[in-house]
Amino acid sequence: RMFLHLTSLAEIAATDLFQLLQSFVVEFVARHGALLQALWLDEITLKVRLANLGSEVDGCQGVLRFVATSGAGEYMKCHGWLEEVDPLSGSPVAWRDLSTGQTEGAAATVAETAEAQRRQRRQTARRA
Repeated sequence: RMFLHLTSLAEIAATDLFQLLQSFVVEFVARHGALLQALWLDEITLKVRLANLGSEVDGCQGVLRFVATSGAGEYMKCHGWLEEVDPLSGSPVAWRDLSTGQTEGAAATVAETAEAQRRQRRQTARRA
């Protein structure tokens, strides 16, 4: 698995960036497929911060998560999600699939997980 997180802001639309990355991966795999197989590389993940396009507000609009994986049987199939980031924790809280447009929420945010653990400890202490 190879993971790359680009921290500089990209001033391009998420769908356009996804298409560029998809065409790059197809060409890269065509050229270096033997090397990728020799290294047992079955997944490439890129996270790119997207700038607010056409907005007066500077900063990050969201994060594009681009994944090329061989996990489902297809060789380096590309997927793209636009992450919505929690401004307090920096953790992703929801993902929008670029191909289908469906939004999926996180199973639990960090705060919700901490609260659930706290409740569990209290219940355990009460039973004792």
